[in-house]
Amino acid sequence: MAVPAERSGTSRAVLGSLDEELAGLVRAFQSDHPGCEVRTVEMPLADPFGPVLGGDVDAAIVLTPVREPGLAVGPRG
Repeated sequence: MAVPAERSGTSRAVLGSLDEELAGLVRAFQSDHPGCEVRTVEMPLADPFGPVLGGDVDAAIVLTPVREPGLAVGPRG
């Protein structure tokens, strides 16, 4: 997961290609954290980091390695 380095968590969206496995993880997260809103959106393959860096979403599920200035990689705890 890639997130802006200055952010401490996610609140608005998970970005990525939604397959059945990811959809199940989103449902489980929402069940475990009913106070958190999760919206899924498709990301443009040509610019997978633009929506995160632009503040349109809070996190992206992307292929690694990620070498993008201003992003942190991995779950945040």
